[in-house]
Amino acid sequence: MKAMSLSKLKAMSLGELKVKVFKRIGSKVLNTLGCALCALVFAVNTHAAMVYKVSKGEDHIYVGGTIHVLTAADFPLAQPYDTAYAQADELVFETDLAAFKDPAIMAKMGPVLMQSDGQTLTSQLSEKTAKEFTQFLLERQLPIVQFDALSATGAMLTLTMLEFQAQGFVSEGVDAFYHAKGSEQGKDIAWLETVDSQIALLDSFDNGDPDALIAYTLDEIDLSAGIITELHEAWKAGDLAALEAAGLADMKRDFPQIYQDLMLSRNQKWLVQLEAMFDDDNTEYVLVGAMHLAGDDGILHMLESKGYAIERL
Repeated sequence: MKAMSLSKLKAMSLGELKVKVFKRIGSKVLNTLGCALCALVFAVNTHAAMVYKVSKGEDHIYVGGTIHVLTAADFPLAQPYDTAYAQADELVFETDLAAFKDPAIMAKMGPVLMQSDGQTLTSQLSEKTAKEFTQFLLERQLPIVQFDALSATGAMLTLTMLEFQAQGFVSEGVDAFYHAKGSEQGKDIAWLETVDSQIALLDSFDNGDPDALIAYTLDEIDLSAGIITELHEAWKAGDLAALEAAGLADMKRDFPQIYQDLMLSRNQKWLVQLEAMFDDDNTEYVLVGAMHLAGDDGILHMLESKGYAIERL
């Protein structure tokens, strides 16, 4: 995927912008969920993959930690990702990635990412936040009219996406890569949660307070380059402790409800589904955002605490 140039962004009509937002954000929703709250370079030969074999008796599955947008230098991916893929009968993703090409799904995302006709984002902000938001866009030569047509969630995700692109994250992520490969090669494909549930999660981002979301985005956007680097390096090093420190600790402390909704509750729901995979004849390869694997509330710790053996590939 090529980065969206500033001149092209400024020249877009509102309709064109809407299509761009859907295409860029839609297929990466989860991981711009991940990107929005966490952000994502080592040489390839230092890449310690976040891929694990989870065993119960003679049965096992594979669990891989993904980053949803990558740099060109991240490819080829570390060998353990392909090892697990080759041994798996079924690929399991966070959600149905193919569904984001469905116009009906795009239509459902519209009210979450865009303003209703005649509404503007700045009219929903306090005078202080609206002034700071406008100044921010002017300083970066971003088109005010087009951003005013976005919801607070749409604006936050778009600014985050642009920041990732500025850091060189313009390539498909681990999940998109294996989804395309698996679809082409006829692997069975499943997912842990519906697209509707992910859209609902997106819709909850501003918690009915667009001013607070935009104010927070403006406060944090200048720090995002460092956070992106920290998380990306932790992922490439396979360092779950560093990933937790960079992406989860502050979220858990400062935004406990977001942490509950985005991380803990979903991990708990997914755990039930992962355990059920040990009762069938397939070998599953589960690919989820890397932060879902880290910490005491992460999937790996949950599985280990229930007696499953965890082995890194």
